[in-house]
Amino acid sequence: MNTRIVKAFLQYAGGNRTNAERLGKMLGRCDAVYIPFAGGMPEVAFLNTDLIFANDLNEHVMRLAKVIATDHERLEERLRQLTYDQTSLEWARRAAQNDTADDLWRATGYFASQWMIRGGITGTNGQFKGKLSTRYTKTGGCSKVRFATAIRSIETFVESFRRCRFSTVDAFRFLAAVPDEDGAAIFSDEPDWHGASIRYAVNQGQPRFDHIAWWDRLKSFTKTRIVVRYAECEEVHEAFRGWRKIEVSGRRQNNWLLAHVCHELWCCNFDPPAVARSEQGTFWS
Repeated sequence: MNTRIVKAFLQYAGGNRTNAERLGKMLGRCDAVYIPFAGGMPEVAFLNTDLIFANDLNEHVMRLAKVIATDHERLEERLRQLTYDQTSLEWARRAAQNDTADDLWRATGYFASQWMIRGGITGTNGQFKGKLSTRYTKTGGCSKVRFATAIRSIETFVESFRRCRFSTVDAFRFLAAVPDEDGAAIFSDEPDWHGASIRYAVNQGQPRFDHIAWWDRLKSFTKTRIVVRYAECEEVHEAFRGWRKIEVSGRRQNNWLLAHVCHELWCCNFDPPAVARSEQGTFWS
């Protein structure tokens, strides 16, 4: 019997599945955690808080997360009725994008449409264009088994998502509502400066994200704990001069262009607890 589960409810482009547990160890106990770029949300399960504000402009992702939190049994039942084939994939895409359908219908379609295609496309402008994932060799895993595993894993995200309040507003508007106070924390995992953001579906036709203005706004907080995850580059070193930094190995957000493995910088405006320091590498200012 296959008892495996997946680490994230979606294989989101640029997702933080590899280092998801790090965030909880860095932040420790919080009154509330604010996530302006939620994406696949693999970090949520490891946060030590009773209240999480998860925001993303991708309404499909936020809708699916809400349905998992409130109606996961019916979602799983509908997904198990689907066969793993091209016909189901085409139905799922239509269902996800049907503005007149209810949330359960659209969430079912979105989950199926993203787990039936190759991983790492979800959230990009190709999320409804990918081919049915099928292996024709004995190497690698079975795509049909992966789909069934993802369905079985849904229940493992329910409790985490029930702690969340979901929104789909502009990140700057979201950040403006975050209080600057002890006990609050922000995890900023914004689109990569060096090209990844052009592939995110919600960015199509939009001005390039203003990283400088965003970083300036983050640095204006004096009490709220902040962690910024970003691919290592000179701009980030300079922007967060004086902050604590950890270098870790992760996956590039723009892994369709470059080698998958990269060095990430996790920048924070506070001293993480000793357990985070000893386990996660060298800190410098």
